[in-house]
Amino acid sequence: MIEFKNVSLSYNSKLVLKKINLTINDGEFCVLIGASGCGKTTLLKLINKLNKVSSGKVLIDGEDINKLSLRKLPGKIGYVVQEAGLFPHLSVAENIALSLELAEYPKNERDARIDKMLDLVNLEPSLYRDLYPSQLSGGQRQRVGVARAFAPNPSIVIMDEPFSALDPVTRANLQDEILRIQQAMQKTIVFVTHDMDEAIKLASRICILEDGVIAQVGTPAEILKHPVNKDIEEFIGPHKLWRNPDLIKVSEIMLKKVPALENSATVHDARALMKKMEVETLFLTQNGKLLGTITAKSLR
Repeated sequence: MIEFKNVSLSYNSKLVLKKINLTINDGEFCVLIGASGCGKTTLLKLINKLNKVSSGKVLIDGEDINKLSLRKLPGKIGYVVQEAGLFPHLSVAENIALSLELAEYPKNERDARIDKMLDLVNLEPSLYRDLYPSQLSGGQRQRVGVARAFAPNPSIVIMDEPFSALDPVTRANLQDEILRIQQAMQKTIVFVTHDMDEAIKLASRICILEDGVIAQVGTPAEILKHPVNKDIEEFIGPHKLWRNPDLIKVSEIMLKKVPALENSATVHDARALMKKMEVETLFLTQNGKLLGTITAKSLR
């Protein structure tokens, strides 16, 4: 569990994060999103001590992050950055091995672990182990970056706009891959993006930041259906909910008033009611009991 408790952070006397209170539960895929400069990456980097709080506390499993030694961080928190951040002079295997070495992963198990992680991100070990980053495509480098972050088996993985520089097809494929990996390994993932479509696809919960404060936290469905203010509504964009029909329950779009007629009604009555209620099917009843239906087609 990750907890931000009344966290503030200042740069050069400017308040960048303002009294952040947020809990990210074990196994959750939490996406931090907002416009450029809102503080999402700054907040992310508090988790692995790349930034330091000015006031408040960041807790990892109940322990103050300031009390965690830097030596323990690689085994506890994986980190994926934009464009993978691979060391160009190291091979794919050596890049992954470095994270295992920093996490003090057993030496005699490292080769097998490297192969397992390459398999996990759909890179054939025999083909990719000895290649260098310059020999890989952007998507392949990012897969190696993901493999490196997950290799020491950390409980938390933080990801800072890892797919933003990729083409749409590669990006969509890697989004699918990271969802598959997260579901298989049940890691806690904190993911930064500026793309609402990406957030909706990946997140179990979305945290929207505005000018260094949390504006709204909720599931993708809650955010899309109930934006708390006009700014968030505009940030989400129009018709976003209807482009995600899996988030819509039929009960939310059903007619509240049942379009029904008694069986004594005429055809003219049926046509008039259909027009008024903008429906093409009516229920036919007698004394409150359903007899059947009548459709616009049958009326025609």
